[in-house]
Amino acid sequence: MNTYNNKKTFIILSGPTAVGKTAATERFSQKLPVEVVNADVGQFYAPLSIGTAKPGLSAQSSTQSSVLHHGFDLFTEPVDFSALAYRAYIEKTIHEVWSRGNIPLITGGSLFYLWSLFFVPGGAVDEDFEGACSEKESHSSLDFDREAAWQLLLEKDPLRARDLEKTKDPYRLRRALDLLAEGKMPSARAPLYTPIEGSPYFIFLTRERSELYERINQRVFEMMAQGWLREVEGLPLAWRTFLEKKKLLGYGEILRYLSCDEEGRDYDLLLECIQQKTRQYAKRQLTFWRKFARSLEREMGALAKTSICEANLTLSTLDLYIEQVMGNLNR
Repeated sequence: MNTYNNKKTFIILSGPTAVGKTAATERFSQKLPVEVVNADVGQFYAPLSIGTAKPGLSAQSSTQSSVLHHGFDLFTEPVDFSALAYRAYIEKTIHEVWSRGNIPLITGGSLFYLWSLFFVPGGAVDEDFEGACSEKESHSSLDFDREAAWQLLLEKDPLRARDLEKTKDPYRLRRALDLLAEGKMPSARAPLYTPIEGSPYFIFLTRERSELYERINQRVFEMMAQGWLREVEGLPLAWRTFLEKKKLLGYGEILRYLSCDEEGRDYDLLLECIQQKTRQYAKRQLTFWRKFARSLEREMGALAKTSICEANLTLSTLDLYIEQVMGNLNR
């Protein structure tokens, strides 16, 4: 039995869609005594496999590796799984992993669920997440003076203004001014830092944009070749309704494609639409990650320098970052 669990360490491996998280997870499992814990919302659901890029392993089926996997195929029925419920699940699971002398490797791209491991879900974080990651891009109108709005916020709520000083994000500026108009202080709604137990190592994978977008485009082709259309076509009505509500990438587009008669279907247009929306989603993931990283750095202080890193896989190899983690674990 190893002694890593004495430090109650857990690793978070995240990044935008198609960046290479599954391959990176496999590499970690070759180097460290880990158990994999899912952090991808689509992979909670048993019927959704191809479109969620689910690994071939799950808690119910571990035929290809001795590494234990948790949090895959949790639900066979279309039910919601809140961020608070996910946090409770993670707290229970990582203690079980530690009890076996292993390291929890929490991996996935659902950043709002990962956020919930450090900040209590609700309030300002929900609004920020909606602005950064919803399908409705938060574009400012041409006549919206961001500098003037920020100056007004600075007069009324300096704490919130300082949070927005670098980006002057129009969505958050508008939201802050709306709250002030309602007699509320935006800074009072800041998310509460309440990290789960343990010592985290957070690795966020990135690639140069052109490479990431090419990987996204190629993966859509591969998913279709694997039978994504058949997967969606075989879903019962309850699941179809659920997917429309959850807005999981690609599923809604495929459902609308299947609802057309044969003559009205444009397969090439479907592919282009899914590829475009996936690229947009990756961009939103990167936007939210920047907010996430800033919040963690502010709360963790000097500890963040050794606990959070961004790994550009276009410019360097993952092994370099794994070695850094191993070095920190062995201190």
